Amino acid sequence: MNGVDLVNPAFPNLEGRNLLDLKDTQGKQLIREMFEVIQTSSSGWVDYMWPKPEKVSPRKSLLT
Repeated sequence: MNGVDLVNPAFPNLEGRNLLDLKDTQGKQLIREMFEVIQTSSSGWVDYMWPKPEKVSPRKSLLT
């Protein structure tokens, strides 16, 4: 795990970029938090804000 976005159809400008320091609109480093969940628990949830074309919406990702 190195934080590089491999595929992102909604935001192709992010593909190939290291997103470890990416922050949501609330300042949460969501990628780092996802890595932390996987490394400490092997699975879990991360809540964060993610932009949609017309607004920013809450998201929840299940990590396994």
